[in-house]
Amino acid sequence: MFESLRAVVLGAPPSGLRLEDGARSPAPGAPGGGGAAVDMKTPYLTEKKIEGMIALTKDNPNFWASRAGKPPSAATAEMHALAKKYGFSNFQDLAETAARVTMGMAAVGMAKLNASEFEEARQAMKDSPGLPADMKGLMQKHVEDTMAATGDLNEKDRKLVEKYYDRLDALSD
Repeated sequence: MFESLRAVVLGAPPSGLRLEDGARSPAPGAPGGGGAAVDMKTPYLTEKKIEGMIALTKDNPNFWASRAGKPPSAATAEMHALAKKYGFSNFQDLAETAARVTMGMAAVGMAKLNASEFEEARQAMKDSPGLPADMKGLMQKHVEDTMAATGDLNEKDRKLVEKYYDRLDALSD
């Protein structure tokens, strides 16, 4: 599930644009606004949002894979309705929740690794004989970018994800 979530592009329609459900898209930086303009340091997640995401994912196991590479602005009325069914205001709200949960999962997962285990994994990646140098470089950059991005998530959202970590992680199986 989380690989599919990472593939979901989290851009949103321009502020004030009418969505297919008749609502207006949030202003950049507002909750549900998606994209880089959202301030990850501002708490956004609630238990209800995480519970809704868990329920949606359990009931629709291929949902995230079907969304890979599609921005929330490409969401259909059916997707907005599905998001609403699980307690979200629209698909952008669901996508913003998914982005923060994904970031929180990465942060909590990395915290579970002790520093020596993480360094061993990095070294194993570097020393892998069957992996082309350019691929190693890309993988290393991805790890470093992920580590940097997880630091942007506020403590309240990270703690909520940590509370639900085992349930969220079970969705990946």
